[in-house]
Amino acid sequence: MGLLKNAVIVGAVVALMPTDRAQQARLADQAAMAAKWTYTFCERNAATCVQATEVWGVFVKKAEFAGHLAYDLLQERLNGGGEGATRTSAPEKPPHVERGTLTPQDLKPSWRGTPKQGA
Repeated sequence: MGLLKNAVIVGAVVALMPTDRAQQARLADQAAMAAKWTYTFCERNAATCVQATEVWGVFVKKAEFAGHLAYDLLQERLNGGGEGATRTSAPEKPPHVERGTLTPQDLKPSWRGTPKQGA
């Protein structure tokens, strides 16, 4: 389905492209100007880029801390409380499974093979 969706989008973009040489040249010039304007943003707005770099650095540090914290908590949970941890509560009992109207006699297997002699 993704391939069909991509094909439709590419087809629509190709269909919307101009056929006139002058329009094609104007579109290419506008695309080049937009790319240059994007690439030179920091040259035109140095203070904004410096502030954005600082904010990005703080964000990365917070993301690393959150990742390490989540990893440590997950490892502690998977290792059963971690090294040196003491459990203050008794181990949990398995939940009672409701078996409907079956009696203990109904739950016993009806046939088990006879044990081999000498085994």
